[in-house]
Amino acid sequence: LPEVVELDPHDTVVALKERTKVIALFDEEVRHWQGVPQSYHLHGFFNEGISIETITLHPALMGAQLPDPALMKDYNKLAVLGCRTIETETEGRVLNNPLSSWPLIWYWLKPVDVARVQKAALIASEVLFAAGARRVLLPFNAAGNELDDPRALEDEGLCPAGPAALQMMAFHPLGTCGAGRVVGWDQGAGPGVVVADGSVVPE
Repeated sequence: LPEVVELDPHDTVVALKERTKVIALFDEEVRHWQGVPQSYHLHGFFNEGISIETITLHPALMGAQLPDPALMKDYNKLAVLGCRTIETETEGRVLNNPLSSWPLIWYWLKPVDVARVQKAALIASEVLFAAGARRVLLPFNAAGNELDDPRALEDEGLCPAGPAALQMMAFHPLGTCGAGRVVGWDQGAGPGVVVADGSVVPE
């Protein structure tokens, strides 16, 4: 920590569920914005602290994630899998900042969580290739993060070292209890039961 920062009883410990994404280009239309985004999950790695789910990205956000803006012409052929840890060993802190009225947030991933995120990204890439992806974009700030052959996933040097090499992002499930489909338009799910989170976003 910087020397000017002193931990005191008012500091707050924070734990996050780390998230990243893998983007893939297909030959056919995917139209990832239709239906219920984030309603398909891969649960087979829960015991390793990993969850993978379908997500969709707004064009402005998708464009910011792509290494080549020209790929946006194929926006309707892009698919995205979100990868998140459901267990984390990392703890960060929100610290009093003596140099500003804004707090200082300190969060540095432990190696075990870096490895979880990397493994999740590789699994998601394998799934996308199996689904017919022509090209997969890994969330690593390193050369060789764009793959057009699933055999490249076997390269042990594919994952760069350290948390700074990871492209992180935030997402959360939406639409799994869509209004007008599962709950009413008043968000009621039954007598005295109201659903009030992102799951009620309609299709």
